Amino acid sequence: MFLRQGMKGDYLEETKGIIGHETQRETKKASGHRIQKTGKQSSNDNLNRGDDYIDTKAAVHIGILDFTLFEEYPEFFASYRLLNVKNHNEYTGKFQLYVLDLNQIELATQEDRDNEREVWARLFQAKTRGFVRRSVT
Repeated sequence: MFLRQGMKGDYLEETKGIIGHETQRETKKASGHRIQKTGKQSSNDNLNRGDDYIDTKAAVHIGILDFTLFEEYPEFFASYRLLNVKNHNEYTGKFQLYVLDLNQIELATQEDRDNEREVWARLFQAKTRGFVRRSVT
């Protein structure tokens, strides 16, 4: 499964979390702002007045990009979480960002191949139905 590895067990499925996704074929200029908006929307959408914050559902953002987000650190599949920059203590596991860089398929790890992320990336790059048919059979 695309996200199974890197998530804490079946956390997302157990909490019926919210998954936001987007495919960007533009510049990376607004990427951070889009991700912030997704996180804000998902937290607002799953809490009602009077609810305890501990009951917030997980919010996951999946960015599928055809540009490299950080040129100095190219990576095929990246996972981000909120943490303290001094001691690296995780703030919460309920907000996660995943980025799939379609231009870095050659950097796919064995874990990426085992979780079929490479297959998904090639499907997102498909330009013809024939390519898609050949890829999934």
